[in-house]
Amino acid sequence: MSARADQVDGMDPLMAAEDQADKASVLLRIVTVAVLVILFAAVFGRIMSYGLRRDELMFVPPAELLGYWGLYSDFFYNHVPDSAWYFRGFYLVFGEGGLLASARIG
Repeated sequence: MSARADQVDGMDPLMAAEDQADKASVLLRIVTVAVLVILFAAVFGRIMSYGLRRDELMFVPPAELLGYWGLYSDFFYNHVPDSAWYFRGFYLVFGEGGLLASARIG
């Protein structure tokens, strides 16, 4: 009778506590991921809601112009060429969002 009194619903009390701790851990992970997704969406929405800024005028055009013109010889670009080619490649891969989105996300 004493062995039966230590068990709850056919489970050992230690196993029941471990099961409850596992459920709490999974719930904590789900809540953490949900909060991170909401924060990421809020930051993304904030970044994408601004209009075109002056410094972006240097990074947005090369993404499109490099398909037609030569860098430095056909249009002014006062940065190292790697950044222009980086934004061009990013625009070619993720261009569905438009030029500004490619420059801001890249």
